[in-house]
Amino acid sequence: MNRAIAYQEQDCSLTLQEGLDIYYSLLDSYEDKSIRIDRIIDNDGSTTMRDHDCTHVIFGLDTSLEQEAMLDTWTIYGTKFNWISILKYSIANKDLRRLYIVFFKKLGLKGFIQLYKNVRPVKNKIRKRTKMMKKKWPYNCSKDLFNQKICDLRNDYGIKILNDRDRLVKKVEWLD
Repeated sequence: MNRAIAYQEQDCSLTLQEGLDIYYSLLDSYEDKSIRIDRIIDNDGSTTMRDHDCTHVIFGLDTSLEQEAMLDTWTIYGTKFNWISILKYSIANKDLRRLYIVFFKKLGLKGFIQLYKNVRPVKNKIRKRTKMMKKKWPYNCSKDLFNQKICDLRNDYGIKILNDRDRLVKKVEWLD
């Protein structure tokens, strides 16, 4: 992703909902046509996927596999989340399972190892930033957060997102 994304500015004045709408539009216009990434819809009664998508916005990350790998670190160290509920969700949602299969077929084990080697220095930087946060982001987003400005939320939680240069890492090669 080379184009500017509004929520990737530290002081973004959009609401969380507006940022989420932009994030969803990125899925619709994903540049790599060899892989189709559709928006994964939550199972009935769940907001887990929507909440995951909100973490992309609040931590300023796009839909690329590299930035998804960066998000793992933000989520583990910078949010309040429940491993059990996320694992149960991953197993229960057939669209998410299908996406994992596509990724493994398109990358292979070597590709995933390379992906994490490429983003490791950034993950270390993210870990340091999570330690400076005022409080952890609530992985399960309450409705009142969606009407608040992203810049205000980042200020409230002490979130300092990565800049363009920090997010720039070598892309992993997809298998044919």
